[in-house]
Amino acid sequence: MTQVQRPAEPQLYVFSNDYDWVIAESKEDAWDVWCKAMGENREDYDPGFDWSKVDDNKKLLISLDDDMSKAVWKTAKQWVHSVGRGFLASTEY
Repeated sequence: MTQVQRPAEPQLYVFSNDYDWVIAESKEDAWDVWCKAMGENREDYDPGFDWSKVDDNKKLLISLDDDMSKAVWKTAKQWVHSVGRGFLASTEY
């Protein structure tokens, strides 16, 4: 019997620019995710405005809607598993 190997799924992480949090594969991917979510162009931003990887074990309090009474504490790794690749949260919106 022949087994079909599926390609490995990309490793995802939480990235932050101190205002927004996204789930992406890398810093470059974080820019892509954020630009798509915000309708922005990367070239419009100062190169010093960058993304940093959040430690997988760091706890983040996030509300997925405007009601902070429904906010949930999860580690960055748990948010990755709950949400998947994409925009996660912002302090600005």
